[in-house]
Amino acid sequence: MIRDALQAKQQIKKWIDSQTYLPPFTTEDWECLHQIEYILAKFEELTLTVSKRQPQISLAVPIYYELHDILKDAASREGEFSGLRPDVASAVSSGLNKFKKYYDLMDGQDAYYVAQILDPRFKTYPSPRVDSIVTSGPDEPAARTIEARILQRLQPPKRQLSDIESAHTVDELIRMSSNDHSLIFAYFYCIFDEAAFQDPVNILGSLLAQLSESIPSVLESIWPLYKATTKSSAHRRPIDIGAIEDAIIKHTSGAKRVILLIDAINESVYKEIIIRSLLKISNLAPNLRILITGTTDVIPGQHANIIHMNASIVRDDIDAFIRFRMQQDETLRNLSARLQDQIWATILEGADGSFRWTQLSLETLGSLRTAKSIRETLQTLPVTLRETYIHILERIPPSDWELSRNALFWLSFSKRSLTLPELNEAVVLEEMRTDFDDDLKLVSPQIILDICQGLITQDEFGSVKLSHASIKDFLTSEWIRSSSVRFFSLNYATADETIMRLCLTYLCLDNFRLGFACSIDSIAAREHEHPFLEYAAQFWATHGGSCSFDDRDRQLVNNLFNSQYLPRRGNFGVWVQTLIPEVPIVAIETTHPLYYAASFGLVPVVKAILASVPSAEIDARGGRYGSTPLFAACWRGNYETAELLLQAGADPYVVDTSSGLTIFSLPKSAKFSRLLATLHKGLENMTIGHDVKAQATIVECADPGLDTGQMPERAAWGTDTEGANGDDNEICSLVEDPGLAMDFLAVSPFTDPTLEGFEKQILQLFPRLEPALIHRFASAQLRRYNILLNFQRNHLDVVINGSCRSGEYCFALGGGASSLQLPNDPGGSSQGMDVSRNFDRLSDMGETTAPVAEFPPGVPLPPVSRFPSQFECPICFQVKKFKKPSHWLKHVQDDLQPFTCTFPDCSEHKLFKRKADWVRHETERHRQLEWWACLYPDCSKKCFFRKDNFVQHLVREHKMPEPKVKKTSDSSSERHSEAQRELDVDRLWEIVKQCRQEIKQTSQESCRFCGNIFDNWKKLAVHMSKHLENLAMPLLGLAKQNGASDGSPLYPAGIAGRRSCD
Repeated sequence: MIRDALQAKQQIKKWIDSQTYLPPFTTEDWECLHQIEYILAKFEELTLTVSKRQPQISLAVPIYYELHDILKDAASREGEFSGLRPDVASAVSSGLNKFKKYYDLMDGQDAYYVAQILDPRFKTYPSPRVDSIVTSGPDEPAARTIEARILQRLQPPKRQLSDIESAHTVDELIRMSSNDHSLIFAYFYCIFDEAAFQDPVNILGSLLAQLSESIPSVLESIWPLYKATTKSSAHRRPIDIGAIEDAIIKHTSGAKRVILLIDAINESVYKEIIIRSLLKISNLAPNLRILITGTTDVIPGQHANIIHMNASIVRDDIDAFIRFRMQQDETLRNLSARLQDQIWATILEGADGSFRWTQLSLETLGSLRTAKSIRETLQTLPVTLRETYIHILERIPPSDWELSRNALFWLSFSKRSLTLPELNEAVVLEEMRTDFDDDLKLVSPQIILDICQGLITQDEFGSVKLSHASIKDFLTSEWIRSSSVRFFSLNYATADETIMRLCLTYLCLDNFRLGFACSIDSIAAREHEHPFLEYAAQFWATHGGSCSFDDRDRQLVNNLFNSQYLPRRGNFGVWVQTLIPEVPIVAIETTHPLYYAASFGLVPVVKAILASVPSAEIDARGGRYGSTPLFAACWRGNYETAELLLQAGADPYVVDTSSGLTIFSLPKSAKFSRLLATLHKGLENMTIGHDVKAQATIVECADPGLDTGQMPERAAWGTDTEGANGDDNEICSLVEDPGLAMDFLAVSPFTDPTLEGFEKQILQLFPRLEPALIHRFASAQLRRYNILLNFQRNHLDVVINGSCRSGEYCFALGGGASSLQLPNDPGGSSQGMDVSRNFDRLSDMGETTAPVAEFPPGVPLPPVSRFPSQFECPICFQVKKFKKPSHWLKHVQDDLQPFTCTFPDCSEHKLFKRKADWVRHETERHRQLEWWACLYPDCSKKCFFRKDNFVQHLVREHKMPEPKVKKTSDSSSERHSEAQRELDVDRLWEIVKQCRQEIKQTSQESCRFCGNIFDNWKKLAVHMSKHLENLAMPLLGLAKQNGASDGSPLYPAGIAGRRSCD
């Protein structure tokens, strides 16, 4: 098996490496290839330690099946994987056939033991007890319970019910549902040391996903919610648990019977929430049955039929388990048959239904060295599981008490499993430390496993866990606090606070004062040297979410946040980079700590920050998506934090640049509705909410500037700062007029990118528009979208071929940006510098910075934080020089071409880059409010709609003098000639004035989009230009999310990503 798997890996790697010119694979194809290599690498790692013991071999089976399915999927891709050698699939099939032979040779004891870790398709060992519970006759109590729709609960007697029994329950229900199409089954195992496996949304979501295989319609209620916020999986908002409950209730009320099983619910810290949800579902779904296993009475008797599993039910299972373990353990296997029979009888009699006690007793006996010591220990085995744990703890030397207690503490309350290197650093952490050197580290990396033998275990993937959930129950019980091992007692109430403080202490160590790293290799080296860094960065705020924060805690947080003023943002920069490894350096440099405090819902921290943050920074964008603190808080459901931000003056109308939404467009919940009720008067009358049909969410919000007579201090989209003159300049200057501020439409960019999809979106946004304009604008949207996609496709081709013209500036090939020569740097010493790598020096030179908040809503952030700079545009992928942030805004507009003629009868379907060009087109071609008629009788060109064109006509056709700048004349003849020319120019301007014709404008004109009425066509033009810009802007996000392959990331994992320090 190992040889076959390694051969498969080598063949696939050889095939990938041999491709000098890659075919035009889709990103899905790339993902499939890399998934193949990942699974094979995982298999290789697992099987390096494989032996002839059945349990270890059995762990490989699910991996083989994953590999087989992926190769089968690859083979069905119509020749796109023609280079994939057939012997790869053959090697996998050979491995499966070998395992099948081995499996056929298994006896019942072997299969019984390994059933809990095998892939479900191998779990065929029958369990008749489950069959009797679910399908018993009408006179049986279990059947009456099912008819009464009461929750059934399988509860073990006194001690832990075997995981194997639950596994066989699942096996049998899977078999029954596969044979009976009127029965649907779904299940979930809670895991005490993994927070993700305890989360109620994850549990119900997993059950719903399994139900969807038999009831596809169950996704009809969920899929729109899943797509409603954003297509980016990294930036997708979790679905509310109530929506999952409603979907299960709605779609399990048919004729089919549905059985849900949740195993070990006592191992979830959210068991009360889970139980409430299950009771709600059970009460409202008549054909649904729910089975729960656990060790405590989590459901009152009036709501459930509690079935106590007595010891006799699992006696045969424990019997098989004892025999199996005695054959596998080298010490016990070599004992005399008489002593083996004595061990078997003693353990079986004392087990009383507890597999955990049985396992620990056998491990204790197997660790002894002589038959005499085994006989003596057999006579003094602890009677109960509690006594067993006491015995194990009492064997720990006093010198190791603190170390072992720390290990048990971290493994009991950490939010995920810890690796041994992580745990080795965590157990020696002390509050108030400022550095961490080699003298603090454990001399032997394995010492923790040796000290806590029997209480903790390390799995084949390197994760260290408590050996059993009952250990945590024992350590946190009231009883242990007055026992002989009370030193090891743990307290739920203070655990999160202690871990948060230790994590913050670790993040504030002097080891991390140097700040963020500038390369992937540097990041990896740092995390290898400091293995606990990842956990501390990822989970300090999670632990802190349930803490009240005293002065001591706030000081720790301040120490971390204030380090942002150190070079490369100090410890703060290391935290952010570890938290989000893919975050650009520009985001680390510009993101205010308030953003992360709001995102994590740290209410006391947010309060402290708001007391010192200027109001202008409350809406400062940050993070990898350029969101505001308010949007991040609402996105993650931290509504108390959001309310604090609103009270401090946060702007709820700011559009999130990544999702295209405001907070009003996020899915509603009871808490969110209460939050919205706190906004200013009149807000409750507005249309806010979420369309469950996944249509574009539209919210019209009055601009707050209208109340104060002031515009928000942000750059205006579409403001032409250069190249405008005459009336066009007057048009552009009107953007600054607060009276022209329009209601902003928060439009979700998740439109179907087809002509019909854009027409549908535009009709929803602007129902007043004429059909001809809807069609024209939709066609323009489709053209823009295709242009943006072509930019991406063409760039992807040259990146794959290694021939990108951007050269050293190509981010996809590991390039970066460079600074340009600064005005106060005539020597050019800054020429060619990487902006991020030299940010300290550039800052000293007075380079123009580009705060995230400076850019209007929807404008993508530039890949640099300082100007002037030269870099590759992430939209058109051309290398450009940008002297200041406004030049970036102007370039984005050039790429997007947001302006289209708004007159229905226009035959010129042109996209305009500049507002001035669009205004000129509408003025000359359609409005024609003024024109110039040539007075010369024999002139063939009578009418001109632009003054400059008419002037040129007079100069060229009628030999009038061309107006130009006056020149200084020295001689009298030159002065006389210049005077005559000035008279002729004056005569020209007099003719221009005489030839001008105009039509008196009607008193009022309404906007074709929204119906607002204006008494000046220039103000109307500015207003409609905003509609056009807001309509076109979400295309940037839509094209970015869809990429070059309609929904997949643009660049596959095999292509070098953008460097961190660009």
